[in-house]
Amino acid sequence: MSQEDLAQRLNASRRLVTRMEKGDPTVSFGAYAMDAWLMGLTKNLEELFSQERDPVFQREARLAVPQKVRKKLKQANAWIRDMR
Repeated sequence: MSQEDLAQRLNASRRLVTRMEKGDPTVSFGAYAMDAWLMGLTKNLEELFSQERDPVFQREARLAVPQKVRKKLKQANAWIRDMR
């Protein structure tokens, strides 16, 4: 796909597409997300931003679990590790 074709599909200028290709940090994330959607790469974006991959979310989720449950989860995880 040419720069002009991509620019038309993004509803943007060819200059923006050139800046995207060069990795210009001033290009909005929305432009990259739209480009990924047009190229059929949104699954990669979903995986990138999933909560399962976010260590801060994971830590906060663990801390939100009551102490008794955390202890049982820790025991269950140890058991699962031993099974492997």
